[in-house]
Amino acid sequence: MAGDIESIVRQIIREELSGVRPESSPELDGKRAYSVQSMSDAYEVSVSYLRDDIATGKLRPKYLGRKPLISVAEAERWFAALPDDRPTA
Repeated sequence: MAGDIESIVRQIIREELSGVRPESSPELDGKRAYSVQSMSDAYEVSVSYLRDDIATGKLRPKYLGRKPLISVAEAERWFAALPDDRPTA
């Protein structure tokens, strides 16, 4: 019985907190760099797409050892350089 009440209370708290939490953005959370995965999540593109752009030089990360880190400014530059028009077949 106590476990049921506790799980109900936890569920209510989670629902309330998820409604209050602001959208994550670099300005709000103080983020200075993205991993490839976090940039993929932030810009809603695949990791392989970003890795291809790194390989071709369209996206220029810094490296911490072997780990590529993309600065917020570089991510914004990359995004601004994307074409405005949809490609034609």
